[in-house]
Amino acid sequence: MNLLDYNYKILVRNILKNGVSKRDRTGTGTMSLFGQSIMHDMSEGFPLLTTKRMAYKSIFAELLWFMRGQTNIKKLHEMGCHIWDGDWHKSNRINGDLGKIYGYQWRKGKDQLNSVIEHIRINPSSRRHVVSAWNFEDFDDMILPPCHYSFVFYSDERGNLSIDVNMRSGDVPLGVPFNIASYGALLTIVAKMTRHRPKFLKINITDAHIYKNQVKQIIKQIERRNKYKLPKLVLPDLDYKNMCLDEILDKLDVNSFQIENYESHDKLTFPLSN
Repeated sequence: MNLLDYNYKILVRNILKNGVSKRDRTGTGTMSLFGQSIMHDMSEGFPLLTTKRMAYKSIFAELLWFMRGQTNIKKLHEMGCHIWDGDWHKSNRINGDLGKIYGYQWRKGKDQLNSVIEHIRINPSSRRHVVSAWNFEDFDDMILPPCHYSFVFYSDERGNLSIDVNMRSGDVPLGVPFNIASYGALLTIVAKMTRHRPKFLKINITDAHIYKNQVKQIIKQIERRNKYKLPKLVLPDLDYKNMCLDEILDKLDVNSFQIENYESHDKLTFPLSN
């Protein structure tokens, strides 16, 4: 048994039992619960759910896209990732640019991600290792306001690095498992760059919800036995401690993220509400 799938099942059951019916912008309707969280200890393994097969290459493609400050969907397509296609088609943006979304906020107006990494290297005990994608001034030029809108790194005296992620809205069957794995990979990279070990990953969700057309499948998922151990993430052997962020990103692609010993139940398909 692994604790990630166990805690995920608790989150799902809590929403199904105590959630309230709520309207949403897509018109689908949700079961929603306020103020939920899930925590994972990275020493137990890389946080890919095993109660369903995860498309982890798409997760890593999106993360690289964010970290490079890219916002054009064509760059995602080049990596074989199509998870933003629904929002893109709905927006009628012909040129493929999705506006000043995550990657822009992380790297462009102010290079927050690179600045935080350098700050951790210099002053790891600081409480100001924050990256925020919530920028009111740019909302009109975003295809979608950020769901995971900020994250904070925490360094302890034992050489551990943890990350606290804040989400205003979390699609628990679809988006949240992606977010967990994505931030687990980000934490792993930043820890390597700053002479730390990745430790805790915590996801905080203000509106944790399950769309009503996802209920049948998510019940099927949580009824599956929790019998698989978590896999391991292996990254290329680079001089992370002495390289800058862009130097590292130039050497990484989707296939650089090697997932070892990943066993899981079969894939489950959930409808996506855009």
